[in-house]
Amino acid sequence: MDRETRRLVAANGGEAMKIMMVMEDIPAFVGLDEKVWNLKRGDLVSTNPGLPFKQARILIEKNKARWINGNIST
Repeated sequence: MDRETRRLVAANGGEAMKIMMVMEDIPAFVGLDEKVWNLKRGDLVSTNPGLPFKQARILIEKNKARWINGNIST
């Protein structure tokens, strides 16, 4: 990955929170939380709170993002 600025998106902390890194720009979409998500390559995104885990897992499975904290199974 080249040297680009990364954003931390919607991180509030919490025990169930997981962090993923977006691997490519993703067109804006409405999440299960009814928020509009506009994710860019290099963004760091939290789940629970943040992007709903179900949607995060879909991005992981489609190789659009990857987990960066811990060994998390999809």
